[in-house]
Amino acid sequence: MKKIYTIIFAMLSILPAMAQETVETEITEANWATFWLQKGIDFTANDNVRAYMVSAVNETTVTLSVVEKAAAGDVVILWGVNGTHTFTVDENATPLTGNLLKASAEPVVSNGNHYGLKYVNGVIGFYRTTAGYEVPAGKGYLVIGGNNEAVYTLEFDDAGIETVTLPQGDGKYYNLQGMEVVHPTHGLYIHNGKKVLVK
Repeated sequence: MKKIYTIIFAMLSILPAMAQETVETEITEANWATFWLQKGIDFTANDNVRAYMVSAVNETTVTLSVVEKAAAGDVVILWGVNGTHTFTVDENATPLTGNLLKASAEPVVSNGNHYGLKYVNGVIGFYRTTAGYEVPAGKGYLVIGGNNEAVYTLEFDDAGIETVTLPQGDGKYYNLQGMEVVHPTHGLYIHNGKKVLVK
């Protein structure tokens, strides 16, 4: 019986050393990035980042929906502070359904219907690539056919708006992409942590 207790105590002392597996990725100065998952991820454990999938393409916008967990092979968009972020691996995460984002292990040659996430002149969105452009391996992209829009800006479904984390009570205005707006004009903004409509 003494041997059994000794083995149990030895096993329990090993458990703290067995850290939960994590994955890191980088978010650029634009505060946005695409992320192709090689392992299942639980995004809820990192309060500094929000993960989204593209759930719809509209006339001039794409709709982002909040993602809490995603499986290996899924592609998401991350919003957060510039820098390296760590996420907890969750191999039991189920694949996303209805996500329009794609990625490839090899570069993909655009036919003019491929759109990449970019930050241009203060606007974050999916910008059309020219025919022949190579979408880099591992980068998330959209394929949108039958339309000549040069850019599709981001909009959030209701859940996405509610979960955007911004500084509380700092008196500043932010657009729904989380970027500060110095002189807000007509539209929906986040001010002191709440949605406000500027008329």
